[in-house]
Amino acid sequence: MFRSIVRVVVSVGLVSVSVLGSLANAQISPNLPNPIAAPNPLTTTISIFRSNMQDKIMKSADAMPESKYSYQPTKDVRSFAELLDHVADISYILCSSVKGEATPAMVHAAGSKTKMKARLKGAFDYCDGVYSGFTDAHLNDPRTSLASRRTRCSF
Repeated sequence: MFRSIVRVVVSVGLVSVSVLGSLANAQISPNLPNPIAAPNPLTTTISIFRSNMQDKIMKSADAMPESKYSYQPTKDVRSFAELLDHVADISYILCSSVKGEATPAMVHAAGSKTKMKARLKGAFDYCDGVYSGFTDAHLNDPRTSLASRRTRCSF
């Protein structure tokens, strides 16, 4: 009886692992580079993630009608425009810290979808420039931030 139960449990377990492995593999887009095979897998992974998020944010900014940029679910949270402005701010702040330079002057893009999209694009382009020459070896380079020593990949 015990052997029968073990056979069933092991069989179900093997089938489950096989099915889950297939499902996990199906989630990976064939159009994306394989970061594991890249010469710098960590920075390649960061680049893929960053590019994907930037694309989604820009598509959201584009899809939202300008009349809805002031949308605020409650008075206690930021409006859609304020969220985009925050994303641009934090992009400049974090990427300038990684680069080891002062944060560029931030001009907030109030009131215009076109200006906001241009500000986001500028922030994303700035970050792309910061990371464009990075290799995995750069991730452990020391930097000074907020009066403490850290590596470039820590925030």
